[in-house]
Amino acid sequence: MPYASQPARSKVVVLGDTEVGKTTLTSRFVHPEERTSDDYVATIGIDFSAKAVKLPGGGSIRLQLWDTAGAERYRKLSTHYLQDAAAVLVVYDRSQRRTFDSVREWCSLVKETFGCKAHPLIVLVGNKTDLQSCAVTSQEGKDLATELGAQSFFETSAKEGRNIDALFESLASSLAGVPSPTLVGAPSDTFVEPQAQEEHAPKRCRLSEICHACLPF
Repeated sequence: MPYASQPARSKVVVLGDTEVGKTTLTSRFVHPEERTSDDYVATIGIDFSAKAVKLPGGGSIRLQLWDTAGAERYRKLSTHYLQDAAAVLVVYDRSQRRTFDSVREWCSLVKETFGCKAHPLIVLVGNKTDLQSCAVTSQEGKDLATELGAQSFFETSAKEGRNIDALFESLASSLAGVPSPTLVGAPSDTFVEPQAQEEHAPKRCRLSEICHACLPF
C-alpha cells in the first residue's frame, strides 16, 4: 500500500521584541482550542511547532514555526535560526511604541543574515488589537510594511484569536505560490476559509542552543 504524500514544508521564523505575543500567536494557531494565559512566560532560546494548512484549490503546506526569544541577549541566536527560512513574521505590540520602532532592526537582521541571497518573505504583524490602548495606528503599520517591502501586513489579537487564521492562511498561500485571499489585514468577503489540519502535538525546544533531537528533518 503506497504511503500518503506528505505536505510541502516551509520554515517560518517569528521575530519581535519580548512580550509582543509571539508565543501566544503561534500557540493560538496550532492549538486554537486551548485557553491563553495572562501570565507572561519568556521564551528561552526557541520554541518549535508545526501545523499543516489546506490550500485553496487542494493540496496543503506544513508550516514549521520557529518562535524566537525577543530578549536582547538572544538576538545573535536568531541569525542561526533564520537559516533556510522561507518566511519571517515580524511582530510588534500595537500598545507599545518601542516594539514598533524595533521592527526596522529586526528586518535589518534578516537582510544582514541573507546578504546577497534571496530573502525570505516578510510579514508584518501588529498584535494585541484586544487592548483599548493603541500607540501605533493601522495606517502606520501599513505604511511601514510598504516601506520595508513586506509581503503583507496583519493586525491580530493572539489572546482572542482575532485574524490568526487569516494571517497563516494568507502566508501558506503565498509560500505555495497560489493566489492569496488577502495582502492586508483580513480575509475578503468572497474567500472561502480553508480548513486547517492539526498535526500531532508540536515539538518544543526551550534551549538557548538548537536541540538537534527537535529538528524536523
